[in-house]
Amino acid sequence: FLIYYMVCGIGAALIQVATAWLAGELPIQLVGASGAVMGLLLAFGVMHPNAVIMLLIPPIPLKAKWFVIIYGVIELFLGWTGYGGNVAHFAHVGGMLWGYLLLQWWKRNGAIRF
Repeated sequence: FLIYYMVCGIGAALIQVATAWLAGELPIQLVGASGAVMGLLLAFGVMHPNAVIMLLIPPIPLKAKWFVIIYGVIELFLGWTGYGGNVAHFAHVGGMLWGYLLLQWWKRNGAIRF
């Protein structure tokens, strides 16, 4: 768990810094664990794709795989448009990306099965 969490968190920071560098917005300050938490969300969606998540508002059931995909697309859109103020949207996307890559690497090497 700790390895996965740290890889997602560090990967999230790297993606956020890289996008800030490409946009000419350095230096930046990053605080938080949301990128790592997004990696955990992705792991749940990948390992339990048909688990049902009940949204609070509106109260509709949604399969985990669709929830993760929709959330990822929203974060990518918000990062691309710059909407959302001081939220590191690309860190969220980066945490999901690094989490997916690590899960696939572990799966290929037989460390996990799903």
